[in-house]
Amino acid sequence: KYLGHKTWFKRLPNAETITVKMLMEHTSGIEEYYELGDFIQILKNNPDKIWTPEECIAYVFDRKPLFKAGSDWSYADTNYLILG
Repeated sequence: KYLGHKTWFKRLPNAETITVKMLMEHTSGIEEYYELGDFIQILKNNPDKIWTPEECIAYVFDRKPLFKAGSDWSYADTNYLILG
């Protein structure tokens, strides 16, 4: 309802079933973005880089969810970036 209009939204794990409450409670099944791909290497090589929220969120695009939305808990700052 609130985020579905974003062009990237459907690329999120559990996009069809996550709610704002799940994002706030870390029950979305979405993992931590900074542990994925080349994020840490880019950060080391360019510590002054200013990251947009979308650049960070993109690290979880098209990935399998950690679990079915609402069925478990796993803290991830990614949830807050999506809400922001």
